[in-house]
Amino acid sequence: MTQTKNSTMSVYQQLKPEERGMIQTLNRQNVPVREIARELHRSPSTISRELHRGTVKQRDTNYLFFTNYYADAGCKRHP
Repeated sequence: MTQTKNSTMSVYQQLKPEERGMIQTLNRQNVPVREIARELHRSPSTISRELHRGTVKQRDTNYLFFTNYYADAGCKRHP
């Protein structure tokens, strides 16, 4: 009897610092997540998770909160 289920391992690659920099640049230009994913040849969910991971809440000069994505913050949370 032959086995019908093949076990294949998926190989995952972490985002490179250059890719995180591109995400930061494109996000600041208000490019949609799916378009960023197409540009970097990554899954939209990967880009979405990275944006969530690297988004930081800060205060402006009027002490009002705003959020921004920083590639460094994403890299620190997921080296």
